[in-house]
Amino acid sequence: MRSFSLLALVVVLGCVFYFSSRTLPKTIFATSPTTGTQKLQTEVYRERLKQKTDDLQKGYDKMDQEVGSQ
Repeated sequence: MRSFSLLALVVVLGCVFYFSSRTLPKTIFATSPTTGTQKLQTEVYRERLKQKTDDLQKGYDKMDQEVGSQ
């Protein structure tokens, strides 16, 4: 009986690891908007954040130029 429960535990753990390894790459990887390649989601988030920050900075620079030229 003990060997049966141990075998069942090993089978269940094997199934858990198998299915988690199949779904894990889908959850932690994303397609980069700049290069179109697979990267970690944190890297993709960092790229998007940098792009938005750069866009905001360009807007502020444009406003500064308009105010300075008046």
